Amino acid sequence: MAEDQVLPAFMTKHGDLFDKHFPPDLDDESMILKAHLLVESLMRDFITNSVPQPERLMDAKFQFHQVLSLARALCPPNGKFEDLCEVMWGVAKNLNQLRNAMAHELEPNPQKIESRKRAIIDLVNTREGSDERIQSLRGCLEFLLGAMGAFFQIVLYQMDSGQILEANR
Repeated sequence: MAEDQVLPAFMTKHGDLFDKHFPPDLDDESMILKAHLLVESLMRDFITNSVPQPERLMDAKFQFHQVLSLARALCPPNGKFEDLCEVMWGVAKNLNQLRNAMAHELEPNPQKIESRKRAIIDLVNTREGSDERIQSLRGCLEFLLGAMGAFFQIVLYQMDSGQILEANR
């Protein structure tokens, strides 16, 4: 794929995946699992588009927390997006902990689940204020998916145009 097609393809792919797999009527459990998969897909595609030899990663069996660390390491210093990025990475980490608490226990501890949900909501609201849409877990997960998709698109654009190399000199 030509470099000038990476961004539109990235945006279109993840927008379509969101529309298909994150309908408004999802129950909490499905919503958490789908959001986790969508975030992981965003990060994996970002990584693939960020490294010079993505084929070398094809057989890698990275776990979510490793994908998160690698995606974060590939991002430039956050500058004016510092606060947003800290919220974004924190919410992604908490989403992974929430998903793990649900997926790896036959009878998950309800207090642990609620604690992770509250951590996500609190993290988003420390940055974004009291917008009614982000007072719910769904709103916070939508925020995460939108913020991460937009941030990765900006970084990919900067990589493609050489702006990141210039800024890091």
